[in-house]
Amino acid sequence: MRELIDQLIADALGPFQERMAEAQSAADDAQRRLRNQGRIGVVSAVKANPPRCRVQHGDNETPWIKWLSLRAGGSREWDPPTVGEQCALLNYGGGDDGAQVIALCGLFSAANPAPWDSLDVHGREYPDGTQFSYDHAQHRLTWDIGGSSIVADRDQIELSSNGSTFLLDAAGIYLNGQMIQQTAPAIALNGPVTNQGGISTLGGSGMTSTGNIETDQDVIASNKSFVQHTHKEQGDGASTSPPE
Repeated sequence: MRELIDQLIADALGPFQERMAEAQSAADDAQRRLRNQGRIGVVSAVKANPPRCRVQHGDNETPWIKWLSLRAGGSREWDPPTVGEQCALLNYGGGDDGAQVIALCGLFSAANPAPWDSLDVHGREYPDGTQFSYDHAQHRLTWDIGGSSIVADRDQIELSSNGSTFLLDAAGIYLNGQMIQQTAPAIALNGPVTNQGGISTLGGSGMTSTGNIETDQDVIASNKSFVQHTHKEQGDGASTSPPE
């Protein structure tokens, strides 16, 4: 009798048990899909054509997937991720094969820390060490490629390359270098010129002036001193000799 009752109960509960098992399986699948929708990984490979990357997450690696770009329409930006860059994986389809996954790159990590520690700076650093940044609190724009740099703010602009500098500010323009060479057919200077290093004229049409030339030193022409040269007397009423 007991066996009959147990069988009747089992037969009555059988469909419910199957539904409960199906519900548990569906819940497990939903949880798995939810876990798969977001993962943190590291870029393991990159290719340019078509633009795709692989991402290592745990013991798994994605197939070739797309990465997120800031713009990809009428305006397009090209900035491929690099191997070792940390990223978030977004599985918008919830599948297991990685075919519906995209890489959201740009997460700083211990291997690739932030290049600045200021909230006022917008900048970019490239693999060769070149940096481009703007500090909006200081109003300063900086471009640095190692031996050459440009620094500009609201007061001045300075260009520097391996020891030579070019500075512009409200007071004027300042050049500093081992040599300054110009190849223009002519240079027009409006205003007085102060030279502390001497002037040499090589070839061309020489030097002419429509104004006075003054000096508190000597003038040398064809190895003859304008101040110290002498002449020999050649008789009454005769011209003196050429300068000696």
